[in-house]
Amino acid sequence: MGQITTSFCGQRLRIGRKFRALTQSGLAQKVSASTALISLCEAGKNKRHSHDFVEACGAVLGFEPAFFYAPLEDVFQEDECNFRHRGTTQGRIKAQIRAHGTLIGFVIQTLRSRRLFPPIIVPRAAASSNEQIELAAEYCRQHWNLGLDGPVPRLRTVLEEAGVIVIDHVSNQTK
Repeated sequence: MGQITTSFCGQRLRIGRKFRALTQSGLAQKVSASTALISLCEAGKNKRHSHDFVEACGAVLGFEPAFFYAPLEDVFQEDECNFRHRGTTQGRIKAQIRAHGTLIGFVIQTLRSRRLFPPIIVPRAAASSNEQIELAAEYCRQHWNLGLDGPVPRLRTVLEEAGVIVIDHVSNQTK
């Protein structure tokens, strides 16, 4: 087949690869390409690909070929994530979780744009010091009528009722 004329988004290839916990060489092997080609694609240095290459990437990663041609707007970064065991969680697991969060973000954004989720009702409070964080926590507790002392019962339910989407992630390595 001929070349696809639309610009390929290498970041989407990277997100899909990391979501599936594959290395560049692992993906290259599965799609019968070179590791260098995968690297160039992900870096955005090669934006035109044969239909067969894009189909193979989609089949291996579990995405429709059109997935690779949309711009990527909101990628989860390390500093936006909270890992219980930040120091001991393996880098590839962190990357997989960030990719998972990015993909879930696409879905949530689409559903929110169609007004299929309630609006987010979370108080905003800037906090950078421990004291400001404590004040922000008190403000949230008051806003949601949770009381100022003791643990917060049903925190997940409180957040979900405020329109926050809470997602559990189970790594492919821990299944």
